Amino acid sequence: MSLLLIRLKPTEQQEMQLTFAVKGVFVGEKNIAVWDHEQVTIYELIDSTHSPLKTQVLSSFACVVSAVAIFQQNLYCLEPEKVNVRTMQVGSNHWNIYCLFV
Repeated sequence: MSLLLIRLKPTEQQEMQLTFAVKGVFVGEKNIAVWDHEQVTIYELIDSTHSPLKTQVLSSFACVVSAVAIFQQNLYCLEPEKVNVRTMQVGSNHWNIYCLFV
């Protein structure tokens, strides 16, 4: 499975290769969330007019979700009978996901 990323100015497209069947995608300002039936993966979108468009995995975790949204540093996961809010924080050169149960 793959996703096609397109930048309009300057014009460029990149193919994102994924190792799982995609159930949903959410594109935020600087992040992309992709999920299937058992896992959520968060990518950082690296967009500079002086270098090629690319993505890098920030985090991946097991979770059964029907929808995911990203707002600022928060990741909202619609799980069976609840909404979990996870906070994305950088620590020791990698991203950590902390969960707040709502």
